[in-house]
Amino acid sequence: MTKSWEDTKQEITLLVPNEFSFSENLKYLSNAPNECLFCIKDQRIYKAIPIEQETFIVEISADYEHQMTVRFLGGTIPSHKLVRDAVARYVRDWFDLDTDLLPFYNLAKTDILLQKAVRSFYGLRNVGIPDLFEAICWGIISQQINLTFAYTLKR
Repeated sequence: MTKSWEDTKQEITLLVPNEFSFSENLKYLSNAPNECLFCIKDQRIYKAIPIEQETFIVEISADYEHQMTVRFLGGTIPSHKLVRDAVARYVRDWFDLDTDLLPFYNLAKTDILLQKAVRSFYGLRNVGIPDLFEAICWGIISQQINLTFAYTLKR
């Protein structure tokens, strides 16, 4: 696999596939107004990313087509390249950027049921929960109670 990001110490530029739309994913993430693990403001995502024993505050944006920018905020710039690489991998995993959706889109072009959905949501990714423990807890809690109360507990 080729390297899919550029590191300038203060920012990481993630190269994204053609089949990715930051605005479509931002719309999806905006559907959870009670989410406490990230904040969306002015077309930017603000998130605390835990890597090893540290937490880094980042701003994620997409000012240019085919790339996302991860900027470190509040004096949380990691001094080690390996940690910055881990942050880049975290964001790539969160947005599912390494999954090749082209075969799916090619199949969907020929399917009557999928054509409209693909046109409407082109570039939307399977935004995940990178923390396994959180994913398991969220999966169990959200089945037992309504989402509004689940988000209240999460806070």
